[in-house]
Amino acid sequence: MKRFLNLPTLLLLAFAPFFFASCESDSEPGTELPPVVTLTSSSDITVEPTEVFTVSFSASKGDSPLKAVRVYEDGTSVPTSRLAFNGTPAAANPILITGTDVDGLTWTVDITAQSSVGTPVVFEIEVQDDLNNTQSVFVNVTAVGTPPTLTTSSPTVFSTGQDIKNAFKLTAVKGIGDLVSIEVTENNQKVNPSNLFWKEISMSVADNPFTLGDEDKDGFEDEDLFIMTPMLAGNFIYKVILTDEFGLTAELEFDVTTFTRVEMLSGVLLNSAGPDGQGGLDLDTGNSTNSIDDAAEIKDDGIDTDLPVDQNWLRTISPANNSQMKYLRAGQNGLSETFTFAGIEYKEDLPGLFDNGLDFADGSSDEVMIEDVFIVERDGKYWVLEVIEIVTDFEMNEDSYTFDVKF
Repeated sequence: MKRFLNLPTLLLLAFAPFFFASCESDSEPGTELPPVVTLTSSSDITVEPTEVFTVSFSASKGDSPLKAVRVYEDGTSVPTSRLAFNGTPAAANPILITGTDVDGLTWTVDITAQSSVGTPVVFEIEVQDDLNNTQSVFVNVTAVGTPPTLTTSSPTVFSTGQDIKNAFKLTAVKGIGDLVSIEVTENNQKVNPSNLFWKEISMSVADNPFTLGDEDKDGFEDEDLFIMTPMLAGNFIYKVILTDEFGLTAELEFDVTTFTRVEMLSGVLLNSAGPDGQGGLDLDTGNSTNSIDDAAEIKDDGIDTDLPVDQNWLRTISPANNSQMKYLRAGQNGLSETFTFAGIEYKEDLPGLFDNGLDFADGSSDEVMIEDVFIVERDGKYWVLEVIEIVTDFEMNEDSYTFDVKF
């Protein structure tokens, strides 16, 4: 008598291969468990630029053995020259995982930090398994360091002329890094390199910023930086910025006012009792003219006919045509003890000198002497006069004064 399997038994046998196959794994393709990675050291590190720091981490496999470790810096693979795994310089990045570490590992990685300071850099430690699943840990690294210092023995606020090479004495002390360059700005704009001179007043630098030589990388003392002022009167803020190899900086600021240099001429003022058309002086040109001519700013006071001919020239002068005239005498009325005619350099100083002038007692000067200094104002313009020669002529009344005039 034949035996027959019942229908439920036949169905079970028919689908048995599929049933047992489906019981082999709980995961669908592409849903394998990834590795688990844990950071065992700090996630925030502060170092000096290019300092080596150490990160400790552990990893365990998920559904697949561990395969490799890669280190990134802000998303870019770190060069092997900056890595050591477990104290051994890296031969590759990523580095393969071998031996029993494929099931789980506890490692260290030594990393040479970034050279730039300031903004934190993110380092990523990524672990990959045989199925290319990855997990990462992250470390924020901030590089800090001692910046250089920059000082000066020169005044930081002063006045000078236009188109003048001014020397700034600089002393630099390095911080954490070698000194690299100096940049100079004028009112926040880079100065043309042709207007900058380092150490030698005759040789301009090639670039701005300009690179320091090897002899200056460890610092320097009282070296000259020459800056040519513009051919323009005004106020200029110069900044000198010293930078080291890590981008750390030191800065000095100089507040410089450029004045207009005085012009100079010589003029001769003749006795007003002499030849016709004389007795006045045009201080703009140095030309002798009639004392009532509108061009004349000063005039000679002529002669006293009650005196003998050899004594009758008054040898006094006075302002003409609505001018004002005063003495300038060192140490008097607020004028500096060291004041000299030769020391007058800038037009902008003349109004202040006029304020320090001494009024004439009765509208005319005392008897004029060699080296007397006068200041004249007319319609907001100023002239300073120094007497350099006096000539006496008893015969023709062609007596005269010769002045050097600055205006």
